Amino acid sequence: MKYPEDFESVVGFDQIRSAIVGRFKYASTHELASKWEMQTDLELVIQQLDLLDQIAQLNFATPSALNLLGGDISGDLKHLGIENFYLEEPSLSAILQTIQTYQKLSTALQARSSELP
Repeated sequence: MKYPEDFESVVGFDQIRSAIVGRFKYASTHELASKWEMQTDLELVIQQLDLLDQIAQLNFATPSALNLLGGDISGDLKHLGIENFYLEEPSLSAILQTIQTYQKLSTALQARSSELP
């Protein structure tokens, strides 16, 4: 537990979180990020900063790998396991584009696996 209860507000983390949330493209990611709490575990902070550094390196080396295509498919995914439920063409197209985006990202990561553990 952080002391005081409004510590995130006192240090301005709530403003940082709001700025980050505002940059996300989809409502589902807004919802996830709005629940983020300030991290106080130094080891985890260092690990997350290292991951962000690797993402920045990947973006610099292969900017197209992080160009996300498609739409917010979070609502469509919950229907995939329902028998006799069929997705409409726009939903299928968004899912296909998302899969293709992840394939492109995976290929870029594999090509740089020695640089980006």
